[in-house]
Amino acid sequence: MAFVLAFAAAPAAYAQSNHLANNQLNSTTISSSTNTTVYELHGALQTSSLAGGNTVAVDVDGNLAFSNQQRFFGDARATTNVHVGALGGSGLILSTAFSNNAEVNAPTACCVSVNNLQIANIDPTAVANVRIGYAAEDVTVSARAFSNGMTINGSGDGNMHVNSVQWNGAATHAVANTTIGSIGGDLVAQSSAIGNSLTINNIPRH
Repeated sequence: MAFVLAFAAAPAAYAQSNHLANNQLNSTTISSSTNTTVYELHGALQTSSLAGGNTVAVDVDGNLAFSNQQRFFGDARATTNVHVGALGGSGLILSTAFSNNAEVNAPTACCVSVNNLQIANIDPTAVANVRIGYAAEDVTVSARAFSNGMTINGSGDGNMHVNSVQWNGAATHAVANTTIGSIGGDLVAQSSAIGNSLTINNIPRH
């Protein structure tokens, strides 16, 4: 993963207002691959691959004014390959690829202002290929790809102002191929491909 930023503001006693700005540009290929081959495994299996272009996480006490600009013009490719003869425990196999991602947490703020611009132009691709002869317990396989993602978690009080623009010109691919000969538990196999996503939690109610 490239261009990872995390902001953590000072405690509320020292900072009542936080003004943060983030500008990220990535124009190259980001790739991640995990290959796992086991003849017999008596315990649980957890394996994953993650490829991301630009990501930022903001966690603050007090009020927040945040400006975010992320531009991704490269490929993000994540591949997870699993071949297991016999699995005695549970299995969790993940593959995730994204272009731009931002998360804002302001649980004590009475005023939150976010200006967001995210642009993606080339393809995020997530692939999970799973072959298991026998699994004694539950198995989960997930492939997830998205171009632009923004999550804002407010306090539920005061005022919130959000201006978000997400532009996606990239093909977005997610593939989960799963073959299991016999399984003693539940099987969940899923893939999701999303262009633009904006989630806002704890919006103030007046």
